[in-house]
Amino acid sequence: HEQRYRSRIFSSSGSAKLLEGAPHAPDFLDKEKGIIQPELGGLGHLIRNITSPVSSSIFAETYKGALEQALRTTEELGAAMDAQRLSARFASDPISMQLAQVCKVLKLQPQLQLERAAFFTEHFGFDTHTDAIGTVDVKLAEVNAALASFEAELKAQGLWESVTVVTASDFGRTLTSNGQGTDHGWGGNIFVVGGAIKGGRVLGTYPSDLSEGNPLDIGRGRMLPTLPWEAVWSGVLEWFGIEASQMDTVLPNRQNFAASQLIGAAQMFEAGPR
Repeated sequence: HEQRYRSRIFSSSGSAKLLEGAPHAPDFLDKEKGIIQPELGGLGHLIRNITSPVSSSIFAETYKGALEQALRTTEELGAAMDAQRLSARFASDPISMQLAQVCKVLKLQPQLQLERAAFFTEHFGFDTHTDAIGTVDVKLAEVNAALASFEAELKAQGLWESVTVVTASDFGRTLTSNGQGTDHGWGGNIFVVGGAIKGGRVLGTYPSDLSEGNPLDIGRGRMLPTLPWEAVWSGVLEWFGIEASQMDTVLPNRQNFAASQLIGAAQMFEAGPR
């Protein structure tokens, strides 16, 4: 018998490759306004009449589904999110505003009857071919402040132990300079935070040698990763409630790695989500 949860996906940064493949399309949030409510007037029922017939075109059906979902989300969440007030102060940079919208949705958890939810947020500007140190200092300071506000708000809501933040990037950076900054690399570091995390530790093997020509360097300080993404997601998804029998379906590449290369929930978390 498989445990099933009422779940949804939300994105405050539009559509992204990371969101593809889910059984249901995400609900999209505006980073400033949460849910943008269109002024339909009396057109709502007319739009439903137009979109109700089944089309023979997959493109028309896809568009129709997206439009219908947008209308449902607007009706369900629009006014409710506008009415939410947060106790923590959030800055006006993009990642802070996005996390504030996440907090508003989480505050509506009882109304939405959410048992599991995933939120996609995005912070741009780390492609540091020039001025690497200055750019990273500013961007990471914004991330740090946003997460501090996020933690404070979720503690006020009593949800901090039920939320885990996983950082991700589509590529690392070279350890050597191009003269002004760094170029695209491979391996890198990510962090996972949350109230249930066994924090303050480095999991995986940190390179013993970062000099050029070390065993993990494939040129210009492009470091080979020592752990796969499946290592991180195995632990997070186990904590999230994915059963062992479903893990290889959710992470199809997981079976390509030895158990010693994967991280279990017991290594990462104090307890499961409440």
